[in-house]
Amino acid sequence: MKKIFFIFILIGVLAAGIALATPLENNYPVIGNSIAPSSTNASVPVFLKYMFNFSLIGAALIVFGALVFGGIKYIASAGNPGQTGAAKDMIFSAFLGLGVVLFSWMFLNTINPHLTSIDLPSLQFTGGVKVTFEDGSQRVYSSSVGVVDRKVASIEFQPGDYDVCSFSLEYWKGTKTDRQPGGVSDDVKSIKITSKIPGVYLCYTDSSEEICDNYIYSAPNFGDKKGKYEKIKMIEQFDSQGKKVKKYTAVLYNAENYGVQTLSVVESANDNAPAGTIPANPNPDTFYQNETVNVLLSDGQAAKDLSSIKVSVRNTQKDSPGNVSMWKEVEFKGESKSTGDVSAEGKFDGTLGMGLNDNVRSIKIEGSRYAILCENPCTPKVESGVSCLFCDSGCQTFTASDADLTNDYIGRCKPKTWEWVGQVADTFNWGWLKNDPCATYFIVRTAQK
Repeated sequence: MKKIFFIFILIGVLAAGIALATPLENNYPVIGNSIAPSSTNASVPVFLKYMFNFSLIGAALIVFGALVFGGIKYIASAGNPGQTGAAKDMIFSAFLGLGVVLFSWMFLNTINPHLTSIDLPSLQFTGGVKVTFEDGSQRVYSSSVGVVDRKVASIEFQPGDYDVCSFSLEYWKGTKTDRQPGGVSDDVKSIKITSKIPGVYLCYTDSSEEICDNYIYSAPNFGDKKGKYEKIKMIEQFDSQGKKVKKYTAVLYNAENYGVQTLSVVESANDNAPAGTIPANPNPDTFYQNETVNVLLSDGQAAKDLSSIKVSVRNTQKDSPGNVSMWKEVEFKGESKSTGDVSAEGKFDGTLGMGLNDNVRSIKIEGSRYAILCENPCTPKVESGVSCLFCDSGCQTFTASDADLTNDYIGRCKPKTWEWVGQVADTFNWGWLKNDPCATYFIVRTAQK
């Protein structure tokens, strides 16, 4: 009881310390490219992620040292039962500690995968915008910074990868100054970073400035950015012949954790570089990039409800064969429909047919593929070289085979003989009698590599 009481007191003291938000007396060491807290007004997730990264690396080193020391002690203790037992206990304790570390990683990863991402230190500065403060600390940013809480001494970046400008007030207000790499003599309260690196970007407007965040990987939620994004952009890479090197596909969900709701699938439709992207005498060893996708998300509730994103990228110069099969019965039995080996284009859309409409009960995914099953066909839209699929009904994404969909959202539908029940339910507003969603349309894309 006393221990529990002590723990609650300790938590209260820590919470009170964070709430005071006073400047730190000592600078936290920078762990790789992670953001080190600069004052106690840093958000709790920043502290948690920083401390977790620090503890995880420290625990790994301690476990490694304990295993080495225990092994040496075990070898040296031949013939001495007491020392042999102590060495075994040390090795067992090391493995037990490793298990605790792995369990904590799995626990935090379940809550939010971003909490467990650790940026290991690089030997040299190769990416992002490096900001050095007057107190000697450094941070590396890949997206715009709304609040700079310390005096900036210098800003370093690759001009070919980023455009950087600073503002005299927070959140991109006040005097705007275009930056070149080097020292900074004036006050910097916020920084706008415009990346020119190939990838997928979600953008919004703040203080008349377009702010874009790069989503290289999937994101199960957007945190305080939910409801802000108004536009999606893709910057794609081409070789000296004007052929696309990588092709991005973004699946946008209107629910967190890739929830089963309305979604859109956005990708570029043109595999050749736009006119003017490749110079007259290109360098054969140089890649060229250009913004090929620029789509507003303001149709209906799309921007307001956008809550998560899955991003996949395919190297178009390499084959990536794969096959997706859908079956009428569980355990891959009964009638089936297969997309075949789709390696050239990397995508396949269509209506199920073959008696599978409303009857998909298992799905098999082979190779680098993922599949989306929808209860109604999605509406294709191609505009200015952009290919979009707007799905106005429930869909579910599958990245691995599933032998039994009867417990999944898209596989719970009733047989077609129950359609009249749904009609009666609509007439009298008896929602509990309606048919559950079921698959009539599928989308197949290359999975992320």
